[in-house]
Amino acid sequence: YKLLAALHHRSYGIATYIKNNIIDAEVVESRSTNDIFIIAAKIHGINIVNIYKPSLTQWPVNAIPQYEHPAVYAGDFNSTTDSGAIKQMTKMVHG
Repeated sequence: YKLLAALHHRSYGIATYIKNNIIDAEVVESRSTNDIFIIAAKIHGINIVNIYKPSLTQWPVNAIPQYEHPAVYAGDFNSTTDSGAIKQMTKMVHG
């Protein structure tokens, strides 16, 4: 594996690795805003979004950017069932 992108912090950070044989990969976005770390990459035409949110950080409104489909969102969200983000997703799914 090789490092595609990384964001550093004195206490935590985020990194995205890809297999050595993948040549069709580009970093679309790499940022840290309000202690939420996001690395977005396009790999073989698929948007892969890696997200890290520390457990004590609150979810701000519109914290997660939306990318064109197909897209995969993964990471460590450190969310609880009573968080606003979880409530919003549950409402969208269950009405």
